[in-house]
Amino acid sequence: MSWAGVSSAGRVRRRWASAGCAAALVVVGLPGAAAGQAAEESTSWTVEHVAGGTEAGFSGDGHAAVDARIGGGGNLAVGAGGAVYLPDDDGDRVRVIGTDGVIDTVPGTRAADSATGTPRAVAVGDGALFVAGDDAVVRRSGGNESVLATVGDVVPSAEDLAVDDDGNVYVAGSDTVARIPAGGGEPEVIAGGGRVPPQRLDGADATRASLPAHLQMAVRGDGTVYLRPGESELYRVDPDGALHTLRGPHRESGFAGDGGPVDEAQFGGRLAGPAIGPDGRLYVLDARNSVVRVIGRDGVVTSLTPPAITPDEAGARLAVSAEGAVYVRSGPSVERLVEVDRGAAGQGRAHYPSHYSAEEPGTVYPVAGADEGATVGEELRQARQAGSPDPDVEQRVRVATGPRGVTYYADSAAHRVWRVERDGGVEVVAGTGEAGFAGDDGPAGEAQLDEPTGVAVGPDGAVYIADSANDRVRRVGGDGVITTVAGDGSRVEDDADGRALDDERATEVPVSPTDVDVAGDGVVYVAEGPHDRISRVGTDGTIDIVAGSGERDGAEADGFAATEALVRGPHALTVSREGRVFFLEGGDRLVRPAVRMVDASGVLYTVAGTASPGQRFGADAGFAGDGGPARDALLNGPRDLAVRADGTLYVADTDNARVRAIDAGGTIRTVAGTGERADGEDGARARSAPLDAPQSLDVAADGSLRLAAGSAGAVRAVSGGELDTVAELDVDGGVGVQRPATEVVFHPRMVDGLAVDQDGSLLLVDGSGPLMTVNRHGMFDFESDVDGLGSGPVSAVDVGPDGAWYVAVQNVVYRVMSGADGDGDVVAVPVAGGGLERDEDVGVDTWTPRAARRCRTDRRDRVGGGGERAVRGDGEQRVSGGCGWGDPAVVP
Repeated sequence: MSWAGVSSAGRVRRRWASAGCAAALVVVGLPGAAAGQAAEESTSWTVEHVAGGTEAGFSGDGHAAVDARIGGGGNLAVGAGGAVYLPDDDGDRVRVIGTDGVIDTVPGTRAADSATGTPRAVAVGDGALFVAGDDAVVRRSGGNESVLATVGDVVPSAEDLAVDDDGNVYVAGSDTVARIPAGGGEPEVIAGGGRVPPQRLDGADATRASLPAHLQMAVRGDGTVYLRPGESELYRVDPDGALHTLRGPHRESGFAGDGGPVDEAQFGGRLAGPAIGPDGRLYVLDARNSVVRVIGRDGVVTSLTPPAITPDEAGARLAVSAEGAVYVRSGPSVERLVEVDRGAAGQGRAHYPSHYSAEEPGTVYPVAGADEGATVGEELRQARQAGSPDPDVEQRVRVATGPRGVTYYADSAAHRVWRVERDGGVEVVAGTGEAGFAGDDGPAGEAQLDEPTGVAVGPDGAVYIADSANDRVRRVGGDGVITTVAGDGSRVEDDADGRALDDERATEVPVSPTDVDVAGDGVVYVAEGPHDRISRVGTDGTIDIVAGSGERDGAEADGFAATEALVRGPHALTVSREGRVFFLEGGDRLVRPAVRMVDASGVLYTVAGTASPGQRFGADAGFAGDGGPARDALLNGPRDLAVRADGTLYVADTDNARVRAIDAGGTIRTVAGTGERADGEDGARARSAPLDAPQSLDVAADGSLRLAAGSAGAVRAVSGGELDTVAELDVDGGVGVQRPATEVVFHPRMVDGLAVDQDGSLLLVDGSGPLMTVNRHGMFDFESDVDGLGSGPVSAVDVGPDGAWYVAVQNVVYRVMSGADGDGDVVAVPVAGGGLERDEDVGVDTWTPRAARRCRTDRRDRVGGGGERAVRGDGEQRVSGGCGWGDPAVVP
């Protein structure tokens, strides 16, 4: 297999050589193979992960930005020294990513400390940082803040911000763009506020235009303003105020026009994040095509290829550094596109001697494949049935300790509960791995669970499960039989009379558990996040309410009966020996997190944090308060609680990457973690060792603290102040099939394709499952850790001159490179396919997401030799494997 050249029209064609199919692969030692000639020098773009991830939130200050959580909206700006600034709406502050990759809060920019209010947009220029918030636009320099304008006096709302070379500040919001003169002065509207559709005003005054809401803006140094007022529109406002249309509404979507004028180019139908580069060119994210388009001063369009991102289309933003690096903020993640000179393809590669040292040319060696046994596709199916996580369920692991050092853990995504013995042996306690409700009064291993989010061990050794999506609490007795002890499968909002719980049969009323714990007397306590209450199931099977169902809100409920309180989103709880019930309140982002306690007499108190509803928790999220009263401390996304026999309460301060302890006197301190999201080494001092976002806690019988971190790969212990590992967890439900490749049985269709990687290993596909590898030592495995590779069977694979893999999955071709996310992980990005297809049932052309290059087909026909023929709307036929189906290729 090899790539043919790229034609002058930029059309990529692929030459596919296919010999006969065989059940096993062989390598033939050929005599005198000559080295290929060096390829021409080339440049390419690579993508690097800069900050954030898939989960929005606030965390990570003072540590690596790639491990931090950031808010999901807002623009970004790059300073002259390379620092990246971004408004963080979850943290209600501006954050900065230094050139060392560390993220922190810009001092003085918290909403509580600044005149801006919640920051919405930032800009860098004139030697200063400019911030536009809900309340004001300010200039910050040398730690000082000066108010330039009140937002309501300038624009209805602040959505974007920019500065030109003269220091004039531009604010875009709602349907208006205004300019604040350098050094202060009366703001002036320069675009919007009129009644004429902008596409009808070419060359006319921009203030006559009626602009849509949600403006995005970029400003060139000379004051030229570029606006993206709608999903697919793009306009220019000259310094003299004249409006010009670059791309109007209702244009045909697609991908075409590189090398030509912008008004003749085709874009993917959704543009985002305009930005100005150091050379004055305009950069626009063509989100539907997953590519950055560049519009020169002469209006000519080019693209940064290969496409390297799959952005959040709704709110993605761009910024360009002085060095030309392109930053993309897409939801709660920031990536950087950097141009690299790869040099001559093939030069500088490591040379790997053959693993097969034939004495005679032509000797045949078996490499992979066997005649009998389960095929690799069948092995995958069996592994998934055995408990592979559900990709649509957020993984939440809860740990509990039982007698004799046994550890239990519930995995919500895998819909199972496991037991880990002291010798490391793992066995299923409950669940088949398939989500559902079934199996009561039978063996727990044959029952179905649905997103279990809590597990606890009773005094008799029975295991209690918060079967959250089934709206039930279930019990696995010592005989292995599972039963329901609370919940009828419905929720209060689905219940006609919305009745309260008053000593009714627990199995006959709605119960929606998010966590569960069992007291020493066998009474079961349930945190019901969806029902905003804590309930209690007695040993006689009746249920009542412990906290919630009242009207006293927040801190005003302290000191009163807990049943008079309005409890919001309790999501974790633990019960002390004395009968105190501790729980975490604040499960959503409009309620700041707090640790609350119901004492043995039923009175509610706040233990840590501030129980303040209606306020974004990010405003005061962070790490502070160690050594002082827990009530004054800052928490950040806590996920779990555990209490020791002496009354010490442990808090999994998850987004602070720490475990904190509150003693009986109410003083808080850190007992494990440094704030860095990483796995500390065994034997290290727990307070000096990093933790990867602890999410679950329990206290063992010997008093040691047990915890599971964000990676959920192991149960760690803190004992004597030191960190240790006590159990390895298989939360991935992985296949774990690495073994000699000659023992593998492939799909009956045989091996459809193979490629030789630059390190001498083989890449294999058999059309029935994921990409497979055989390393240079002959060991077989699945390449299952490629981030972003589409689901479905792999149909083809090849290796490019720069070492990138090109993998065809269903109707999309991906480029796979290691290190593209900045962490050394293997990441896949789409480069072709997934295009416009005809739905014969409804006769409508539809776009398939994530396409990078598209072509229009009215129908598809099979042709001889395994190829494909696309019959275009104009009747022209092209035989190719491209257009998003079959053998990878690009057809314009």
